[in-house]
Amino acid sequence: MIFIYNLLLLIIFFAAFPLIIINIFFADKRKKTFLKRLGISSDLFNFYKYKLNKSDKPVWVHALSVGEVVSSVPLVEKIIDTYRRRPVVFSVSTQTGYQTAKRVLGHKTDLLFYFPYDIFFVVQYVVKKIDPYIIVIVESDIWPNFMNTVKKEKIPAILVNARLSAQSYKGYKRFSPVFMSMFLQFKVICTQTQNDFKRFLNLGLRENSLITTGNIKFDQKFDNINKENINRLDILIKSNSDKKIFIAGSTHKGEEIVLSKAFSNIRKVVKNSIFIVAPRNPDRAVSIKKIFSDKGFSTVFYTDILKKKAEMKNRDVLIVDIMGILTTLYAVSDVVFIGGSLADEGGHNPLEAAFFSKPVIFGPDMKDFKLISDMLIDSCGAFIVNNDKEISDMVLMLFADSIKADSMGNNAKKVFLKHKGAVDKTIEVIKSIADNK
Repeated sequence: MIFIYNLLLLIIFFAAFPLIIINIFFADKRKKTFLKRLGISSDLFNFYKYKLNKSDKPVWVHALSVGEVVSSVPLVEKIIDTYRRRPVVFSVSTQTGYQTAKRVLGHKTDLLFYFPYDIFFVVQYVVKKIDPYIIVIVESDIWPNFMNTVKKEKIPAILVNARLSAQSYKGYKRFSPVFMSMFLQFKVICTQTQNDFKRFLNLGLRENSLITTGNIKFDQKFDNINKENINRLDILIKSNSDKKIFIAGSTHKGEEIVLSKAFSNIRKVVKNSIFIVAPRNPDRAVSIKKIFSDKGFSTVFYTDILKKKAEMKNRDVLIVDIMGILTTLYAVSDVVFIGGSLADEGGHNPLEAAFFSKPVIFGPDMKDFKLISDMLIDSCGAFIVNNDKEISDMVLMLFADSIKADSMGNNAKKVFLKHKGAVDKTIEVIKSIADNK
């Protein structure tokens, strides 16, 4: 199977070689990450020299991109606390994931690096450089050559916070021999729910290699956010006046047009309302500014306010053009819309808003956070909105009815608190596998 996989990779490489070269030289994110994903990195080399002086092998944690990185933070912190003598290294696959990891974990881990492309000699080189004690993969990003190398090197691997949607299950079932060969390399798979457990079991995995530990996203720590920063941001945005704030977090292309129409309706009724839009990719900030400017709104970039080049007073729309501020912005907002849910992107994590007891709304596509979104809906902590009219109607209702808004926010917070504890369960599994290998 692995031979066929590598043969196909070779054929695809030669067939698509011109496009690959163009992509590397002209796509900015590829240009910045290509060599590093081939294992050509000074950080990796320096860690190898550093590791030679260490008697204990490192724990390697891998997360695909931003969402997985953020959710993995409490788990990584617990691993560091549990294995005090061992280095802890962390890898990601995307540029935005790397930027996020550098911000939230860069000062805590011994190495932050890019996960290697699944080319057999690249994978072998990186795995031997790291020489891990155990590998912990968060949620997804599983590759044949990587798992095959892990097996050959006899390194225990654990898949944590694993989920398997009905749609993914059908795809895995269709290509069962390919995916089973990878899943079987894991010593254990920690699933988010019993439904995920059953789907993995139906794929053919052994029951003793599966355990339901819950969703580590519920163990995120938002209470350590600096309250002074929240207060400062509140004053900065509201300009010492009583304004209503509607925020859309992690938005994708196409959603801002719908949201601009919704805010037009909101502003006709609530004159002192402000809209904050935080795109998933801050590089889109300029194009988003045009969307709202064309609607007649006065807009401002968040960085311009920070640099005191502009102020929020008399502005209608705040466009967030940096990463790392969204959670604090949720804390000062009145109603939260979760992006990626109108643009067929699977949605984003609503728990940050839930922690701050904010009423949450999102579009119909929350498949990547189905369990969480279903819990919030069932508890009346969130509502689904399908278009600009439904968005504006819901926001206006929540602006007008503070009791309803508070009730929704409190219900959302209860869901968050009720399902904590997955990290502790996952650590126990990691210890049982790693310390008894």
